[in-house]
Amino acid sequence: MIYRNFPYKETDTNIGGGRSSGISDTTGRKAMILAEDTLYQNLKRIVSTIENMYENLDHDQKIIVDMRYRDKSECYEWQHIGDELYMSVQRVLRKRNALIDETAKRLGWA
Repeated sequence: MIYRNFPYKETDTNIGGGRSSGISDTTGRKAMILAEDTLYQNLKRIVSTIENMYENLDHDQKIIVDMRYRDKSECYEWQHIGDELYMSVQRVLRKRNALIDETAKRLGWA
């Protein structure tokens, strides 16, 4: 008759094996990928430039940007924006074009 010690427990002879040498932190890995991604970096630069420009706009320019591009419920027509600011549509469009030109200049596109 054979007697065994129960509960039986195997001993692990592979001490320290099986560990990955790579980064196991998924957030860290994603951060490294984004830091090296040129498209992401370019988009980040564009957003930063636009946010910086918006902070420095005068009252009329902010109204134009808000009414035409930032209002999520409605995109106002140029005539309505002109009426709100007591100026002609042509003047509103000149101000908008100046904003576009300045944005392109700051981004190095013009």
